[in-house]
Amino acid sequence: MPTAALLHSELRFRVQRRIDDGRLPAEPDSQIDAFYGDGEVCCACDQPITRYQVKYNSVDPRTTHCLCFHLSCHAIWQRECKHRVVDAKRRDTVKLPGPGDAPFCTIWGA
Repeated sequence: MPTAALLHSELRFRVQRRIDDGRLPAEPDSQIDAFYGDGEVCCACDQPITRYQVKYNSVDPRTTHCLCFHLSCHAIWQRECKHRVVDAKRRDTVKLPGPGDAPFCTIWGA
């Protein structure tokens, strides 16, 4: 599990950066497998997942590579992905005026 020194806000920021730079996908896989850890490094916090912890595996749909997470790291990644989907939908529903649209306001006397 991520160390206590790695605060939730820092872990969230790290996940956001990794999504932005492409190290983590922006959409989680719909299938998650859980196993006991084997020392593999978590994709979010860079800490090993020990044999006393549960390792959550997901597949990167872009590369089909396995992504390994601690439970809390996986939850933060999923939450960040969900926020991005909601934000994208929100942006798609807001229509900004285009070049041929009537102006929002008219300046009189100009």
